[in-house]
Amino acid sequence: MKKKLLIVALGLLLSLPFTAYALFTNGEFEDGTFTGWTVENGFNSDGLVLDGDGIPIAETVTYSPGGHDTIHTWDNVTSGSGTDYMAFLLPSVKYGTHSAVVNYSGQGTTFGDGRKATRIYQESALAESDRDPDGNFYLRFSWAAVTESAHEPAGQSYFHVSFKNVTQGTTLYDRFYYSGQPGITWRTDNTTNTDWYWLDWQDVDVNISDNVAVGDILRIEASAAGCRYSGHAGHVYLDGFRSQAAPQTGTATSGFDLRNDALGNGWCGTVFAVGDKGGNGPGGPWSGAALTTLYFMMFLLPVWILKRMHGKKRSLMKPALLSFLFLLILCLAAALPASAGDLVPKAQRYHPTSDGSGTLTLDSDQPLGAGNWAFVSTLNISKRPLNRGDINNLTVQTERVHDLATLDFAAAYGFCKDFQVGIDVPFNLLLNGSNVRGEENTNNNIGDIKVNGKWQFLSRPTYGLAFVPYVIFPSGNDEYLLSEGKFSVGGKLAGHLTHSPKLTFLANLGVQQVGNPATQNYSTWIQYGVGADYKLSKKESLVAEINGETIGEKPFDHTVVSPFELLAAYRNEWTPGWTWQVGGGGGLSKGMGAPQWRAIVGVAYLFNNPKAAPAR
Repeated sequence: MKKKLLIVALGLLLSLPFTAYALFTNGEFEDGTFTGWTVENGFNSDGLVLDGDGIPIAETVTYSPGGHDTIHTWDNVTSGSGTDYMAFLLPSVKYGTHSAVVNYSGQGTTFGDGRKATRIYQESALAESDRDPDGNFYLRFSWAAVTESAHEPAGQSYFHVSFKNVTQGTTLYDRFYYSGQPGITWRTDNTTNTDWYWLDWQDVDVNISDNVAVGDILRIEASAAGCRYSGHAGHVYLDGFRSQAAPQTGTATSGFDLRNDALGNGWCGTVFAVGDKGGNGPGGPWSGAALTTLYFMMFLLPVWILKRMHGKKRSLMKPALLSFLFLLILCLAAALPASAGDLVPKAQRYHPTSDGSGTLTLDSDQPLGAGNWAFVSTLNISKRPLNRGDINNLTVQTERVHDLATLDFAAAYGFCKDFQVGIDVPFNLLLNGSNVRGEENTNNNIGDIKVNGKWQFLSRPTYGLAFVPYVIFPSGNDEYLLSEGKFSVGGKLAGHLTHSPKLTFLANLGVQQVGNPATQNYSTWIQYGVGADYKLSKKESLVAEINGETIGEKPFDHTVVSPFELLAAYRNEWTPGWTWQVGGGGGLSKGMGAPQWRAIVGVAYLFNNPKAAPAR
């Protein structure tokens, strides 16, 4: 009972709102205004002043009182706990429910990006009450930045955060960077193009005791500007200014919640809580590995039980060892630190199985066999497969791919009893969408080509396992977000379990690495799916699946990076070897690549190589 009371008490303490301590007025921006702060605006017409090493040392902006877009509070103060309009993994609020964002040019503003510069600052006298209980003086706050890169260093967008002792004429903290500046650990996790560079929330905790005295005037200042050529943006976030340590509550996302009614307009916020953060922020790289292990163990358990029941415990060792080694690879891949590359666009994430077996996108472990081959052609039409939505309020901010039709031509060939190779070549017809510059248009182009193998290493009458490695070539149109934009390699385990002569269950689990880990410009995606094949008759069947993926850095943390889709189809073999199918489905989340709805029609042909007559 005492432990329960203690837990409740700690929970109440942690739920208390963040309170800023002295020194700066309205340092947490929780009233949604700039009370206590001076706001100024200007234009970045002449660019930055750089030193001999190309490091920015001065701005050239002449500032005037007031903000550029004072009618819209989105210009400088964001409400709620969503994410940045370009960097989808960056929470727009660090503490409480508000933060300041300087020079914002996203949704809700009317001014645009061009040369716009904004600055806020506040000066305050250091008081004895600002002293920390340990006897020292500290500066504590957090900042984050998002910039767009396109020009030479002096002409780039930039941000500048500084803290000065005005009385003594000294600078105690200074961060002044232009977009893409070398030597800075930038991130490019976004879904429109790789020219966006951002820095996650930086927690500043500086002991300034040796550089200040009670009564000194201290000045905190933050500025940001778009490029000098008027086409690219830059903004900086601020939150949590205080001088003393205080209870802090980080940005929280909403719980597992189903709202609205249409496909693609459902689950929001935290989808699944794994690891030490409960899904609210990065729970550490092992969160993804833990989830991968959980799914895989659940999948292997029935196979192990069946092996025991059949009295073949010894023969399980080799397949089990192979499975364990692959599982270890999955865990290590999911645990790679900070997956620092792009959040790749997933508009064209639908790839049919290259051999026509399995369900729609889930592979079966059963190979074609030596000398056999298959041909598959599938047309799928999707509605809104790629948009940028508010993951908490379920509102679409920007639609990128409105209507997309993809015609896939796939084929596979069995080289031996247990191994085959396949290829999928998609052709995209963008019926309605926009490019990376936001220009509405249509487009026809080849999509990302996928080449895969299949090796079945466990085969029993009622169950089996196979390893399916694959590579995806970025052959699609990156300008219209119809390509992942980078070469990727991946692998998954595919298996089946026959429940009855009519019903078979399937499962896939794997990892995709997009980009080059050697250059720290990559992202890890955990991919999974479960499905079923129910035979209505000898020639007819129903197939269904749930497939999804999630970013390895923050698995299942936000639906924006966790597309989740339900698909089903009717199949009919109208003549030996030839099968047609018709079906559809839609996204169960608002993730990138989970469409509002998807319609599917296709045909497949399976050629079985006639067996030679036995020798006499």
